[in-house]
Amino acid sequence: MACDAGSSSGKETCTSPLIHSPRKLQKLEELFLECKNPDKSLIQKWGTDHGMDPHQIKCWFKNKIMLKENERVREENEALRVENTRIQLENIRMSEELKNRPNCYMCSRNQTLQHLLHENARLKEERQKVTNVAVRILQNPALLQLLGHEIGDPNDEETAGRPDDVDLELGLAPPAPPASDDEFDD
Repeated sequence: MACDAGSSSGKETCTSPLIHSPRKLQKLEELFLECKNPDKSLIQKWGTDHGMDPHQIKCWFKNKIMLKENERVREENEALRVENTRIQLENIRMSEELKNRPNCYMCSRNQTLQHLLHENARLKEERQKVTNVAVRILQNPALLQLLGHEIGDPNDEETAGRPDDVDLELGLAPPAPPASDDEFDD
Protein backbone atom coordinates (compact mmCIF):
# COMPACT_ATOMS: atom_id res chain seq x y z
CA MET A 1 0.00 0.00 0.00
CA ALA A 2 1.13 3.52 -0.66
CA CYS A 3 1.47 5.95 2.20
CA ASP A 4 -0.49 9.19 2.29
CA ALA A 5 1.37 11.94 4.14
CA GLY A 6 -1.43 14.48 3.84
CA SER A 7 -3.81 13.23 6.54
CA SER A 8 -5.41 15.73 8.91
CA SER A 9 -4.00 14.09 12.07
CA GLY A 10 -0.44 14.44 10.89
CA LYS A 11 0.07 10.67 10.76
CA GLU A 12 0.88 8.88 7.57
CA THR A 13 -1.65 6.34 6.32
CA CYS A 14 -1.47 3.74 3.60
CA THR A 15 -4.25 4.45 1.12
CA SER A 16 -3.86 2.80 -2.25
CA PRO A 17 -2.11 -0.41 -3.15
CA LEU A 18 1.32 -0.08 -4.70
CA ILE A 19 2.75 -3.02 -6.54
CA HIS A 20 6.49 -3.33 -6.08
CA SER A 21 8.68 -5.08 -8.60
CA PRO A 22 9.86 -8.59 -7.66
CA ARG A 23 13.37 -7.19 -7.19
CA LYS A 24 12.12 -4.52 -4.77
CA LEU A 25 9.96 -7.07 -2.92
CA GLN A 26 12.96 -9.36 -2.52
CA LYS A 27 15.04 -6.46 -1.21
CA LEU A 28 12.27 -5.46 1.25
CA GLU A 29 12.07 -9.08 2.49
CA GLU A 30 15.85 -9.07 3.04
CA LEU A 31 15.62 -5.76 4.91
CA PHE A 32 12.76 -7.16 7.02
CA LEU A 33 14.88 -10.16 8.00
CA GLU A 34 17.70 -7.78 8.87
CA CYS A 35 15.56 -5.44 11.02
CA LYS A 36 11.89 -6.00 11.80
CA ASN A 37 11.22 -2.52 13.18
CA PRO A 38 13.48 0.08 11.52
CA ASP A 39 13.61 3.66 12.73
CA LYS A 40 13.06 6.71 10.49
CA SER A 41 16.75 7.26 9.68
CA LEU A 42 17.22 3.61 8.61
CA ILE A 43 14.12 3.82 6.37
CA GLN A 44 15.52 7.01 4.79
CA LYS A 45 18.87 5.31 4.17
CA TRP A 46 17.25 2.21 2.62
CA GLY A 47 15.02 4.40 0.43
CA THR A 48 18.03 6.30 -0.88
CA ASP A 49 20.16 3.14 -1.36
CA HIS A 50 17.48 1.20 -3.26
CA GLY A 51 15.64 3.95 -5.08
CA MET A 52 12.38 3.63 -3.12
CA ASP A 53 10.17 6.17 -1.45
CA PRO A 54 10.70 6.01 2.37
CA HIS A 55 6.91 6.20 2.86
CA GLN A 56 6.48 3.11 0.69
CA ILE A 57 9.08 1.27 2.77
CA LYS A 58 7.39 2.32 6.00
CA CYS A 59 3.95 1.19 4.77
CA TRP A 60 5.36 -2.10 3.48
CA PHE A 61 6.95 -2.76 6.90
CA LYS A 62 3.68 -1.94 8.69
CA ASN A 63 1.79 -4.28 6.39
CA LYS A 64 4.39 -7.02 6.77
CA ILE A 65 4.32 -6.74 10.57
CA MET A 66 0.50 -6.90 10.56
CA LEU A 67 0.53 -9.92 8.21
CA LYS A 68 2.99 -11.73 10.49
CA GLU A 69 0.90 -10.85 13.55
CA ASN A 70 -2.29 -12.04 11.84
CA GLU A 71 -0.58 -15.28 10.84
CA ARG A 72 0.60 -15.81 14.42
CA VAL A 73 -2.90 -15.12 15.78
CA ARG A 74 -4.45 -17.51 13.22
CA GLU A 75 -2.02 -20.27 14.20
CA GLU A 76 -2.65 -19.63 17.88
CA ASN A 77 -6.43 -19.69 17.32
CA GLU A 78 -6.16 -22.95 15.41
CA ALA A 79 -4.12 -24.49 18.22
CA LEU A 80 -6.72 -23.28 20.73
CA ARG A 81 -9.54 -24.74 18.60
CA VAL A 82 -7.77 -28.10 18.52
CA GLU A 83 -7.21 -27.96 22.29
CA ASN A 84 -10.84 -26.94 22.84
CA THR A 85 -12.06 -29.87 20.73
CA ARG A 86 -9.81 -32.25 22.64
CA ILE A 87 -11.10 -30.96 25.98
CA GLN A 88 -14.74 -31.18 24.83
CA LEU A 89 -14.23 -34.78 23.69
CA GLU A 90 -12.56 -35.63 26.99
CA ASN A 91 -15.44 -33.99 28.85
CA ILE A 92 -17.98 -36.05 26.87
CA ARG A 93 -16.00 -39.23 27.50
CA MET A 94 -15.81 -38.54 31.23
CA SER A 95 -19.54 -37.70 31.40
CA GLU A 96 -20.39 -40.97 29.65
CA GLU A 97 -18.08 -42.85 31.99
CA LEU A 98 -19.83 -41.34 35.00
CA LYS A 99 -23.26 -42.22 33.57
CA ASN A 100 -22.25 -45.82 32.90
CA ARG A 101 -20.33 -46.39 36.13
CA PRO A 102 -22.25 -48.84 38.35
CA ASN A 103 -20.92 -47.43 41.61
CA CYS A 104 -20.59 -43.70 41.46
CA TYR A 105 -19.00 -41.78 44.29
CA MET A 106 -22.34 -40.97 45.94
CA CYS A 107 -23.57 -44.57 45.66
CA SER A 108 -20.43 -46.07 47.15
CA ARG A 109 -20.47 -43.35 49.81
CA ASN A 110 -24.04 -44.31 50.76
CA GLN A 111 -23.13 -48.01 50.80
CA THR A 112 -20.16 -47.32 53.05
CA LEU A 113 -22.32 -45.19 55.33
CA GLN A 114 -24.95 -47.96 55.56
CA HIS A 115 -22.27 -50.53 56.33
CA LEU A 116 -20.80 -48.33 59.06
CA LEU A 117 -24.22 -47.72 60.60
CA HIS A 118 -24.92 -51.48 60.73
CA GLU A 119 -21.48 -52.16 62.17
CA ASN A 120 -21.99 -49.42 64.75
CA ALA A 121 -25.36 -50.89 65.80
CA ARG A 122 -23.85 -54.38 66.06
CA LEU A 123 -20.97 -53.11 68.21
CA LYS A 124 -23.36 -51.19 70.48
CA GLU A 125 -25.43 -54.35 70.95
CA GLU A 126 -22.32 -56.40 71.71
CA ARG A 127 -21.11 -53.77 74.18
CA GLN A 128 -24.50 -53.79 75.90
CA LYS A 129 -24.37 -57.60 76.27
CA VAL A 130 -20.89 -57.44 77.78
CA THR A 131 -21.98 -54.64 80.10
CA ASN A 132 -25.01 -56.66 81.23
CA VAL A 133 -22.81 -59.70 81.97
CA ALA A 134 -20.35 -57.54 83.90
CA VAL A 135 -23.16 -55.98 85.94
CA ARG A 136 -24.60 -59.42 86.78
CA ILE A 137 -21.18 -60.64 87.85
CA LEU A 138 -20.52 -57.59 90.00
CA GLN A 139 -23.98 -57.77 91.63
CA ASN A 140 -23.68 -61.47 92.51
CA PRO A 141 -20.83 -62.10 94.99
CA ALA A 142 -21.17 -65.89 94.63
CA LEU A 143 -20.83 -65.66 90.87
CA LEU A 144 -17.90 -63.27 91.28
CA GLN A 145 -16.22 -65.77 93.62
CA LEU A 146 -16.98 -68.63 91.20
CA LEU A 147 -15.50 -66.72 88.29
CA GLY A 148 -12.45 -65.78 90.28
CA HIS A 149 -11.94 -69.46 91.14
CA GLU A 150 -12.92 -70.85 87.72
CA ILE A 151 -11.05 -68.46 85.45
CA GLY A 152 -8.10 -67.82 87.70
CA ASP A 153 -4.73 -67.37 86.09
CA PRO A 154 -4.79 -67.97 82.31
CA ASN A 155 -1.26 -69.41 82.58
CA ASP A 156 -2.41 -71.97 85.19
CA GLU A 157 -2.81 -75.37 83.50
CA GLU A 158 -5.53 -76.42 85.98
CA THR A 159 -7.90 -73.56 85.07
CA ALA A 160 -7.00 -73.21 81.39
CA GLY A 161 -9.85 -74.04 79.06
CA ARG A 162 -12.66 -73.43 81.61
CA PRO A 163 -14.06 -70.09 80.37
CA ASP A 164 -16.51 -72.00 78.15
CA ASP A 165 -18.08 -73.56 81.27
CA VAL A 166 -18.41 -70.12 82.83
CA ASP A 167 -19.97 -68.76 79.63
CA LEU A 168 -22.66 -71.45 79.85
CA GLU A 169 -23.39 -70.50 83.47
CA LEU A 170 -23.70 -66.85 82.44
CA GLY A 171 -26.07 -67.69 79.59
CA LEU A 172 -23.58 -66.94 76.84
CA ALA A 173 -23.55 -69.33 73.92
CA PRO A 174 -20.31 -71.23 73.36
CA PRO A 175 -18.59 -70.81 70.00
CA ALA A 176 -20.14 -72.94 67.28
CA PRO A 177 -18.12 -75.98 66.20
CA PRO A 178 -16.72 -75.86 62.68
CA ALA A 179 -19.09 -77.16 60.03
CA SER A 180 -18.36 -80.65 58.77
CA ASP A 181 -18.25 -81.56 55.11
CA ASP A 182 -21.21 -83.96 55.62
CA GLU A 183 -23.67 -81.09 56.21
CA PHE A 184 -23.19 -79.78 52.69
CA ASP A 185 -23.66 -83.10 50.87
CA ASP A 186 -27.10 -83.60 49.31
